[in-house]
Amino acid sequence: MILIYLGLILIYLNHTRESTTLVTKIIGITVISFLAFYPLLSTLIMRTHEAAFFRQLQMLVHDAVRSKPAALLYLARTNAEGQPSGFLYTSEPWLERAVIRSSPRQEKDAPTFRELTDAEGRRVHTVSLRAESADFGPVEAAFPYLLYRQHQHEMAALLLLIFVATLTGILFFFPLFFRGSILIPLRKLMVGVQAVNQGDLSTRVELNVQDELGLLAGSFNTMVESIREAQGTLEERVISRTAELKTALDKLQEMDELKTNFFANISHELRTPLTLILSPLESLLSGEIQGPAIDAELQSMHRNSQKLLNLINNLFDFSRLEAGRMDLQLQRVDLLRFTRELLSAFDSAARQAGLELKLQSDQRELLALIDPPRMEKVILNLLSNAFKFTKQGSITVHLSVAEDECQLQVTDTGTGIPADSLESIFERFSQVDGSASRRYEGTGIGLALARELAQLHGGTLTATSILNEGSTFTLRFPIGIEMAESQAEGQNDEWAEQLKYSSAGILAELVRPDQNPEYETDAGHTDRRVVLLVEDTADMRRFIASLLEREYRLIVARNGREGLEAALEHRPDLILSDVMMPEMNGYELLCAIRQTETLRATPVILITAKADLAMKIEGLERGADDYIVKPFNSRELVSRIRSQLRMVALQKEVRIMRDKLLEINSSLTSQMQLQISDLIKNEKLHSYLPEQLVARILSKEKGTNAVQWERKKLTIFFSDIVDFTRITEDQEPEELAQLLNSYLSEMTVIARQYGGIIDKFIGDAILIHFGAFDSAGTADDARQCTRMAIAMQQRMQELDRVWQDQGFAEGLRIRCGINTGFAACGNFGSTERMDYTIIGSQVNLASRIQTAADPGGILMAHSTRSLVKDEFHLEDAGMLQAKGFYKEHPVYRVLF
Repeated sequence: MILIYLGLILIYLNHTRESTTLVTKIIGITVISFLAFYPLLSTLIMRTHEAAFFRQLQMLVHDAVRSKPAALLYLARTNAEGQPSGFLYTSEPWLERAVIRSSPRQEKDAPTFRELTDAEGRRVHTVSLRAESADFGPVEAAFPYLLYRQHQHEMAALLLLIFVATLTGILFFFPLFFRGSILIPLRKLMVGVQAVNQGDLSTRVELNVQDELGLLAGSFNTMVESIREAQGTLEERVISRTAELKTALDKLQEMDELKTNFFANISHELRTPLTLILSPLESLLSGEIQGPAIDAELQSMHRNSQKLLNLINNLFDFSRLEAGRMDLQLQRVDLLRFTRELLSAFDSAARQAGLELKLQSDQRELLALIDPPRMEKVILNLLSNAFKFTKQGSITVHLSVAEDECQLQVTDTGTGIPADSLESIFERFSQVDGSASRRYEGTGIGLALARELAQLHGGTLTATSILNEGSTFTLRFPIGIEMAESQAEGQNDEWAEQLKYSSAGILAELVRPDQNPEYETDAGHTDRRVVLLVEDTADMRRFIASLLEREYRLIVARNGREGLEAALEHRPDLILSDVMMPEMNGYELLCAIRQTETLRATPVILITAKADLAMKIEGLERGADDYIVKPFNSRELVSRIRSQLRMVALQKEVRIMRDKLLEINSSLTSQMQLQISDLIKNEKLHSYLPEQLVARILSKEKGTNAVQWERKKLTIFFSDIVDFTRITEDQEPEELAQLLNSYLSEMTVIARQYGGIIDKFIGDAILIHFGAFDSAGTADDARQCTRMAIAMQQRMQELDRVWQDQGFAEGLRIRCGINTGFAACGNFGSTERMDYTIIGSQVNLASRIQTAADPGGILMAHSTRSLVKDEFHLEDAGMLQAKGFYKEHPVYRVLF
């Protein structure tokens, strides 16, 4: 039994949920242990009690021999052989002095449970035991079994009471006993754990116990402190990393924007010279350009080829620098002579721009260890930058030596650079003005390439500037240790042969737009269409002008601002504009044109190097009429211009025709008014309007609204011919018109006969109402309408027979719907055109009721039925769920 209960304890512990508290587990183990030992304890107590009971019985037997106790059933004496020799009887009343006839011999001294039969034959359960008597010898006594059970039950009840009390004590007093040592510490630990789970790391478990729970609380506090410290460190790291990531993200976004601008710019820088190479070449091959113009186009093609080659070389050098594959081929070069040769190539460009180009140095000879092609790119980029941003004044190059270091400074009197942009100008793809309307072209890699080439020489490139006064770029790099040993060693002059060729690309970029361009060409041809060309590139402007000047009167502008001024002054028939231009780009020019009333309808064609679909969509959404991407075909450009001008001509023709139509319409209106006056005089107006309406109109003064709309309760009639479209689909329009007119003429006569007002004819359908003018009462109007419907049906049967006699194959039937309710009747429309009609949901319901009627039948609403039920024979047709109405309507069939 103990092993079984120990197994139960193990099963309990193994299968108890992890969420069960420790106190619950301890109480459970205690209860199971108590249940394990209680059966053993109770067995020992019961056995001890039973032995004491039987000792008392033996004493009772001895006493019974002498005093015959009342509890004794019988007492049998035995002889020497063990046979009963005599009986003693009890005086117990409930046994009625029963005599037990025989008693088997007791073999053992232990008590024996048996059944005996009394004198009356009843079965009696007894407890028998054997004892020795001094007077009688061995005797055997039997006692009532109930006495034994009663004694045993008393002890069992006591044990049960002890069991219940003990179990209750365990369950009740155990938590109280362990409250200070287990429960409170555990509760504190649980509260601390919950606080940590909720993110509160400031909690601390304070326990005064020194047992395992105290050790656990100390470990918990240490763990929380470690987590708190780790969290603080982690938060600092997260904040630091977040800041770093944000900085990196901003940098990436900036770089992404710079690269986007770079690719947009490089697209423009590539496509523009390609256009000026391919388009003139196509024109030359096709023979469109002849005579002296050929030389000008060839020079332009050569110049733009050099410009394109220089751009490609820069990109190639830039990529080699990024990949770390550029190695210097150092040579001893006289830097003063080297720079002078470079500047000589810029003399003509300086004179053309009206600038003074100077070289200053206190050295007669300045030998340095450099890579001539790479150093040439550095100096050329600095000179190119100075030429771009200097409109007047001078550009000065100064060479000097200080502490084995060469210093080259390029100073200009140009626009200057803002202080916050001084360092960013050396970043890749960066430009001071990166907008589409920037004044100066470029890719944003020239100065970045120059600085990296300077660093490759072991030097530095820096800039200082004062806004609107000028800038100074300073290049410093070591002369070279070998130069200190001998200044007279031979120099390699191969670089001098390449300077002219390599500087050609830079010089091609420095070709300035015309300082005073002709705003108008061929002004004498006043009969030609006027085209405004807005383009900032001189070669492109000259090339497009050569394509258009033979056919159009051309006006030329260098940027968007000049283009807008020219458009306002000359009102061109078409505007052809580049997108990327200084001061005002093509998009801004387009918006300004569309916002100007006098120029709003002028077609605008945009020319751009931005070839992606998004840019094209943007241009078209801004209001451009066409979009041409560089490089373009010359004939395609001319064709698109012609197409747009043809559309302008068509629009002018449409406007002229519209004006003529308006004039004709005005004349027709006057004639119509005269005819209407004649109709009124001749009372022909009755053919078009109800008689009551005509009378009311004629009674009003001229210029007033004859009939205002008003709310009235009307009886509304609606009918149409069943399947008219299907039946007549093979008929010619003339036959169909004749058939309808004959039908409508007959129905009109009947309607007027009964006083109905014909609202309108809708194809083969008729809308008639009663009660709008001089109503005799709602009931009377409903009766008249019902009589009219019956007359129409009867007349329709006669007409159908006539039509069939005339050869019409299939019979025609009409359906009629009648409804009574409120509607608005009167004039509806505008001051230019008014119609007399009725509107309202009751009109729609009459139409729906007509649709539900049988061919050749009449169906009416409940509102009409209540007015005419005493005069006409009506039949219930059920409930109608009319289309467009939420509730069903009862309808009735008119029998005639």
